[in-house]
Amino acid sequence: MKKTKHVLAMTVIAGAVFTSSIPLSPTHAEEAELPPLYNDVKFLPFIDVPSNSRYVDAVYFIYTSGIARGLSSTYFGVHEKVKRVDAAVLLGHFTDIDITYPNPKKAPFKDVPQRAIKTISALHEAGIINGKTPTQFGSHLNITRGEAAILLSKAFDESLSAPKESKFLNIPLDDGYQPVEKSDKFIDVTGRYVEPVQRLFNAGVVQGKTESKFGVHDPITRGELAIMLYKIYQLESKPAPKPPETPVLDLPSTQEGLSISVDKQSYSTSDKEAIVEITNKGKSTYYFGSKFTVEKKVEGKWKEVPYSEDIAFPAIINELAPEKTYRQGITFSTFESKIDKGQYRVVQSFSKEIGKKDFTLAIPFEIIE
Repeated sequence: MKKTKHVLAMTVIAGAVFTSSIPLSPTHAEEAELPPLYNDVKFLPFIDVPSNSRYVDAVYFIYTSGIARGLSSTYFGVHEKVKRVDAAVLLGHFTDIDITYPNPKKAPFKDVPQRAIKTISALHEAGIINGKTPTQFGSHLNITRGEAAILLSKAFDESLSAPKESKFLNIPLDDGYQPVEKSDKFIDVTGRYVEPVQRLFNAGVVQGKTESKFGVHDPITRGELAIMLYKIYQLESKPAPKPPETPVLDLPSTQEGLSISVDKQSYSTSDKEAIVEITNKGKSTYYFGSKFTVEKKVEGKWKEVPYSEDIAFPAIINELAPEKTYRQGITFSTFESKIDKGQYRVVQSFSKEIGKKDFTLAIPFEIIE
């Protein structure tokens, strides 16, 4: 069994802003309590996620990975319902869909709040989500357990085994389609829900509300969704399907008064870290995440160097005001494989408003023997 990710400790200059992915809801669906996935003691600040809760591992994972935070500093809201828009945004955070599809065509939905337009457009372009109608996503409706199963089955299609004949994966999330096929496991799973629920059940990602009922039309809760995402992470799932690789895309190191640099242009294989510095000489305040992406040029293409699987980043949005500087060390030993000789670059995205991405900067460096 995999270890839950470790959070990297970082020094933040100029403050931090925490963001929430899923809003508060007054009621919750009942579900039988199950034992925790394992018995490691974890520190969480949430009074509704004690150490003996079945949710503790999953909440610890998505909280320390920066996927979602609590509804307050002491309350995660494991039994609260999830809006469709927030489920989509949370999935976008989990898969880094904004990086995979940085300039998606705007989705046709008219009811998507500004904060979620880019993420939902990227998920729509990837073929992962559809609307309740061609022009309405149903942003403020609660997402059901069945809809969540369809969403996750599409997003992690490559990581889940599928029947030989796939009938339902491309059917929209709306409730207008009612074929007669039924699940041989759950009496309430029919039609478009059969294949997604069965795939996730076979993989150990979901279970029923009872032995014979999945609860397909019940609203999913924050705790249930956290468990699903954590179990998908344990399957070593990959993010949403990526577009074909493209030649090297040059990125600027300076834009709108903001610049990114490293302490040296060349490092040896014996060096332990690179120090990244971001300087704001502009007139606006900029926001950016705690994770810096490192890419290596391989055969004319930039390919991301993955961090070790037990490394996660704090749920922090860094804030950099005008005339301020931010510094952060990138430790070479935190990556999955050894940083060897070659051409690299550090990549970070910036915005003037939390939840958006205005532009991306990169600074190249090299590793020499």
